[in-house]
Amino acid sequence: MAKTNENADSGNVQPAPPTSQQQLILGAIEAEAVAKRSKAVANFNIYIQNSAGIGEHPDIVTECSKLVQDIGEADSTIETLRRIVS
Repeated sequence: MAKTNENADSGNVQPAPPTSQQQLILGAIEAEAVAKRSKAVANFNIYIQNSAGIGEHPDIVTECSKLVQDIGEADSTIETLRRIVS
């Protein structure tokens, strides 16, 4: 369980600053989400700009919808992670 710092005056409990090991883990999680987002954005742009040249995916709308969901999930992961550590 993570350590916490308690402010005796206000009774608020806040997460303790992350240790070096925790920073590595959090950084890896963020890097993974950023990479997932970047890949989805790149593929989405290819579908949007050159959908006629993509023969193995005849249902472009479904593929684009999946990519938009991937982008949203990655954004949510990044936002949640930053909210947790701030």
